Amino acid sequence: DVIVQRILPTGSSASSATIDASGAGIADYAQAMTLDAACNIYIAGNTNTRFFVMKLNVGLSVLWTSYYVTGATPRAITVDTSGFVYVTGDDNIDLYTLVYRASNGTPLDTLIFTDNANNRVESIDVREGDNSIHLGFRSRDSHYKAAAVKYVKGAGNQWSRAWVSYYGD
Repeated sequence: DVIVQRILPTGSSASSATIDASGAGIADYAQAMTLDAACNIYIAGNTNTRFFVMKLNVGLSVLWTSYYVTGATPRAITVDTSGFVYVTGDDNIDLYTLVYRASNGTPLDTLIFTDNANNRVESIDVREGDNSIHLGFRSRDSHYKAAAVKYVKGAGNQWSRAWVSYYGD
C-alpha cells in the first residue's frame, strides 16, 4: 500500500490515506511525488512488474491511476502548467519517460532512451519555453558518468545527449 500524509507547516498531520495502488492487495512502492499548482498530488511507483502513476486531490482521494507494464522503477515525476504529467524511470539499462494528461491520466507518449549502459535516471525537468524534457542520469559502470539528455516534444522521439562527465579511476 501507499501511505500519503499531509503535513501542516506546524509539523502536525492534517490528514492521511492508505491506498492500494495495485488493487490486488500486493506490495506497492511509492518512488516519487510532486504537486501541481492546485495542490493535487501525483505519485509514481511500482507494484511487482507494473509502473503506476496516480493523482490525488487535496482531500487525498484518488482521482485516477494509470499503469504501464515494465520492469522499470519510476524515479522522478513532474507536472507542467500545460496539464501534462511526466514520469521517468529505468530498468538499469534503458531510461523510460511516460507522458500523461493530468486531468484524467490518459497516457500520451512513451519515450525510451538507450545507450547500452547500466543507467539509472535521477531527475526530470520540463522546459516549457523550448518544449523539451531533460533527464539527468548516471551510469554504474567502472567509470561512473553523469549525463543529461534532452527530448524535444514533437521531434519524432529523438533524444540528444547534452553533456557527459566521467569520474572514477
